[in-house]
Amino acid sequence: MEVKVDVRLNGIGEKLEQLGPKLARRALRRAVGAVGDMWVEEMQGKVPVGEGDLRDSIKKKVSTSKRGNAISAQVAVGPAWDAKKKKAGKSAQQSDQQPAVYGGILEFGSKKMSAKPWMRPVFDATADKAVQILADTLREDLDEVVRSN
Repeated sequence: MEVKVDVRLNGIGEKLEQLGPKLARRALRRAVGAVGDMWVEEMQGKVPVGEGDLRDSIKKKVSTSKRGNAISAQVAVGPAWDAKKKKAGKSAQQSDQQPAVYGGILEFGSKKMSAKPWMRPVFDATADKAVQILADTLREDLDEVVRSN
């Protein structure tokens, strides 16, 4: 379970491409990564905390791709799967569950527990902030390239 955002910059992508594909992808990756950093921090502050495993498992994953002239970047933020944890059985306690599984139960609820959303509210409350971080980070990278040329 994670919040994913896919950024496709129609128009801006071509301008970034003029700077060179590597610089364009690096700038977009850095900008999307900055948004991911903000979401990790915000989610860690909003998640219900028992032992802290869920809070500590919240990570970001950034990826970029290029198809033709189109550059896209994605950031996924949410609890990471812990490969070291044992598979939780029916009698497993909360502390034995994967943070990603427990995070989904908290977010959406279950038969025995009502939902306690913590991811979607963060996304909804910070959407404007995310766009601003993205724009500011791209602007910084573009300004740096212009100054160096």
